[in-house]
Amino acid sequence: MSQKIPVTIVSGFLGAGKTTLINRILKEEHGEQIAVIINEFGEMGVDHQFVLDVEEEIYQMDNGCLCCTLRTDIADMLKSILMVREQNGIRVDRVLIETTGLADPAPLAQTFINLPFLNDNFIVDAVVTIVDAKNFLYQARHQVEVAKQVGFADKILISKHSLVEEPVYHKVVQEVRSINPFAAIQDMDAKPVTLKDIFDLQLFYASEEKILQMEEASREEEGCQHCGHHHDGENCNHDHHNKEHHHHHEHDHDHHHHSHHSGINSFVIESDQALKLEDINVWLNELIYIYGPELYRYKGILNVQNVDYQLIFQGVQMSFDISRGRDWKDSERKSTLVFIGKNLPEETLRESFAACISQG
Repeated sequence: MSQKIPVTIVSGFLGAGKTTLINRILKEEHGEQIAVIINEFGEMGVDHQFVLDVEEEIYQMDNGCLCCTLRTDIADMLKSILMVREQNGIRVDRVLIETTGLADPAPLAQTFINLPFLNDNFIVDAVVTIVDAKNFLYQARHQVEVAKQVGFADKILISKHSLVEEPVYHKVVQEVRSINPFAAIQDMDAKPVTLKDIFDLQLFYASEEKILQMEEASREEEGCQHCGHHHDGENCNHDHHNKEHHHHHEHDHDHHHHSHHSGINSFVIESDQALKLEDINVWLNELIYIYGPELYRYKGILNVQNVDYQLIFQGVQMSFDISRGRDWKDSERKSTLVFIGKNLPEETLRESFAACISQG
């Protein structure tokens, strides 16, 4: 079977800068052949390009990229791209999907988990959210979608830093961090976005490396809450953030985060105790049944009794899957679970998880 095509989902509220970013991808000579799925052509200026598929409005740009509008179901659109690839012998290195400014990215991401056809041919690489520094603080208080887009992100790009004073920018970073302490943040004015900044990130699905980074971010965020400093997810120079610090885990470590005013909260649950597969399955299914719509993102690594490899779980609201990870070998065996959602009863979930593992 051919290698899966990586998919990047770009979200962000109206006017954040998605169109500018996508225009660069469609028109620059970067050597990548990317299928870009947008909501409307509007400012894209593709009228004079080569039409590959009239019915689906798939165009080939001068730099080899494909551009198409999402007028139908995303699964149908992706099938059409595969057909064009086969029939026209066109290389497709990756897919970029732009969500509408008012869109919730969750249903789109769920589609890739739920549909076997998409699972067989595509893999979500990352959800990248663009935050408008000039308007974010106002938008986040008046549009629930804005905070949800940030909460759902694997990586956050902040635009329009140059249009605001430094105290405002730091407040934006603080607000973003209070919603999502785990996503990397990049200032688009300080560091112009390149393809490497948004592609091949491998952030959507859990891995040992990424979960450890989230765990570290969780501790850093706690430290910065205590010391009052704000940081951008790239660097923090306080002693208590030393990257080489080794953590010795007891049972059920708690990493707390205060809820954002939107109600979005996040936390990490850890345990050194090996889990019984049937018990953790019951717990996860009950969790999704009760809190599914409020579970924006949840992922982690499970240490299961009598299993010599990690079990990786990944979920979006009501949809989740569990897959085989790397062998434990000599590495420290523990479970780490990361949650981001709306009004999640953190203590209740911790208690139910503790009760679940105590049965083992």
